[in-house]
Amino acid sequence: MSISKLSGFASAAQFEANAKVAPEKAKTAATETSAAASSPVKLSPLSETLKALSKDYAASNAFDEKKVEQLKNAIAKGTFKVDAEAVADKLITEAQRLIKPNGV
Repeated sequence: MSISKLSGFASAAQFEANAKVAPEKAKTAATETSAAASSPVKLSPLSETLKALSKDYAASNAFDEKKVEQLKNAIAKGTFKVDAEAVADKLITEAQRLIKPNGV
């Protein structure tokens, strides 16, 4: 079997043709990129609110990196134990809270 008869592979001529076209495509893409860079972008007021919220969240202690590392290590070692009773209790409490009418 010869290499040229392998199906699904491009021939050398196709590779050479693509090599000649690629620099032209790169020039076109560069022109489009520079045109896009000069276009003004206007953000909505909501984006400013989200930006402020993300800064507030980053400054908060909502994420305990040390605790997450400990949990990851315990899971990796196989020593992490799930307290099924505590999980069940919290699920029941949350379900009860969700089905109560507002204000009761």
